[in-house]
Amino acid sequence: MRIHSIDFMRGIAIFLMICTHVLLYWLYPNEQWVLVVFRLISNPILIPNFVLVSGIAFGYSWRYKIIRKIPQKEINRSSLRRTASLCVLSFGYNIIVLLVLHQPWYNLWAWYILQTIWFSRLLGMIVMKFHKVYRVLIASLIWGLHHYLSYFTDFLLQNPEFVGNQSISVVRYAFFHTIYYPLLANSPMIFFPIYCIGTILGEGIAFSNPKIDLKVDNSSKLSQNQSNFYLLGTGIGLVLLGFFTGVRCMSEELGWNYIAALNLNPVLGITCLPGFLIRGSTMWAIFSCGWCVILFFFFHRFEQRLRQVESKISACICNNLEILGQHSLKIYLFQYIFYFLAMVIPYRFPLNLIGIPLVLIFATVLVFVKLISRSHQEFHPFSRMRKIKKI
Repeated sequence: MRIHSIDFMRGIAIFLMICTHVLLYWLYPNEQWVLVVFRLISNPILIPNFVLVSGIAFGYSWRYKIIRKIPQKEINRSSLRRTASLCVLSFGYNIIVLLVLHQPWYNLWAWYILQTIWFSRLLGMIVMKFHKVYRVLIASLIWGLHHYLSYFTDFLLQNPEFVGNQSISVVRYAFFHTIYYPLLANSPMIFFPIYCIGTILGEGIAFSNPKIDLKVDNSSKLSQNQSNFYLLGTGIGLVLLGFFTGVRCMSEELGWNYIAALNLNPVLGITCLPGFLIRGSTMWAIFSCGWCVILFFFFHRFEQRLRQVESKISACICNNLEILGQHSLKIYLFQYIFYFLAMVIPYRFPLNLIGIPLVLIFATVLVFVKLISRSHQEFHPFSRMRKIKKI
């Protein structure tokens, strides 16, 4: 059974990603403060969103197969095949970026989103052997370790004179380039804990699925209301934890230049930002994970309601979100064409015209996905559901 709320989440993330990249590559330099404002709002439900729903899908699929008594060896082989295909795609993507942008060879190992996902899946096969409590403990320990290591890596970047020291160079290349490079990307120290939490939520959804008969252990069975309560409670708890631990203003930006970009607008006059808004901080990761869980809760409830109520408008919205979600990987790779256009076209759009490239790019992506969907003769589940009800 496919969890369509995951497609909704990916669809939202894809839309925000396209908007971010349009602002990044097509705005005038003196208007980059608009991009920073947009990022401060959208960052918590963008990359954390992708990682969380990947963990939810992985945990759901893993537990669902165990409930159906599929042999563990077959489950491991299936997961390894999927992980290996993502690994190959990730390195292929890194090679293309390396060649096109003339980057150094060590960019072959860079924590872009594809590498983060396959590495999290690989570690996920290990942590799924542990109880949920131990997975929460593992996520907490990684976040706690990252809280201190992130300041060390930021210090090295801000003080390049220390890199000349032989011992510091060894630490920098052996540690920083393995776990954090590039610092502004998607280190597993930040995002694997989110993946861990996703696997726990995915298992809970599997246990609450009314179509699954738990003959072995009925004590694990959850009602949909219980599952929704745990989802909402987890999300609110994480948001509050991230907010109150990160409400203090931070002078360190962990490689980002948010404050300088925001002050391009003379009206703002910002001198510092709270920790839960600094992308890459532990407080931001916890805060973002909480918002993604809350967002998933509302989409999951919406999906449950949609299966009970017939509505053409809601079904149309769901179908388009599912298009974006089901083809999220294709869109992610396809939209990079506009990166290259931004590089070769010197023209930039002023703020009042930014809607033009945004609409054109988003419309192009939609057309691209529609063509793929028709070529593979894929029918959307909610469309099928409406036809079945009419019959």
